[in-house]
Amino acid sequence: MATVHVTLCSVANRAQGGPTMPVPKSIVHAAATMESDGQSRQADIVAQPMGRNNASSRFWCVCATGNIFVAFGADPEAGAGRGWFVPAGAPMFFSVSDDNEKIAVMDAA
Repeated sequence: MATVHVTLCSVANRAQGGPTMPVPKSIVHAAATMESDGQSRQADIVAQPMGRNNASSRFWCVCATGNIFVAFGADPEAGAGRGWFVPAGAPMFFSVSDDNEKIAVMDAA
């Protein structure tokens, strides 16, 4: 079982005399903390892309205390072979890809 924190944020390019670096804005659109286990579970957050032609500047940030699988979509189901592996303690960012996108999480045994 892992504690999973999911944040939906916007990202803006920032540069100060060097290469452009995407940086999350400090104000989040939504956030949820949930417990993962052996069943796929969806967060209550529903995301919408921002920008033209769904070229989104809106991102999911996922961090967990244990290894998990995540999946995205209208009705996602997380699990081995059905999404992304997120290792414990390593925040990962994912671009919102479609209208009414949700996230699901599940322990990676």
